[in-house]
Parts: sequence; C-alpha cells; structure tokens
Amino acid sequence: MNKPLVLLCDQPDYQLGKIQGHASAILDRTQLPVKGRQVFLKPSFVYPTRDITGQPVITQPIFIAAVAAALRDHGAKEVLVAESSVIGPSRGSFHSTGMMT
Repeated sequence: MNKPLVLLCDQPDYQLGKIQGHASAILDRTQLPVKGRQVFLKPSFVYPTRDITGQPVITQPIFIAAVAAALRDHGAKEVLVAESSVIGPSRGSFHSTGMMT
C-alpha cells in the first residue's frame, strides 16, 4: 500500500485561474498518476453557508473547482467530490455552498 501524500501550500488569493495554475504546477512537480483514473476530492464543510456574514468554515467552492479542473487537465478520467458534513445531511451542505443546484 502506498503512503498517502499530503501537500500543504500557501494560496494567497482565490482567483480560479491562479488556483488552477498552482494546482497544475503541483501535479507536474509531484507527478501524481492521475491520467485515466478516478480521483476523489474531499473538501471540508464544518459550517457550510454561502452567506459570508454567517462565517462559513468550508473549503471554498472556487478552490474545489480549480483543483478539479487541474486534475481533468492532467487527464483524470473522473473527479469525484464528496464530504460527510458535520451539520446535517451532506447534500444540504453542497446545496448551501452553491456547489450543487
């Protein structure tokens, strides 16, 4: 069994193209074997909301979209996003963040 790879990198802003480029550079550097594979992204929805005044504690949807796009650009066959939400059903969390309509 392979050891899991965890990467922590600074992302100074939340612009889709910049995040996608940063994720792509990481994929190039690490040479993760994503081509032709199913890839699973696990965000964190501790307190999911789109309302910024509600102080959301989530992995930002734009970040998830950018990383998924970078994975597809590197040949991932499919990118799956799933989370087990702390508050209520996970489907509700995806709706409340705008990730699922």
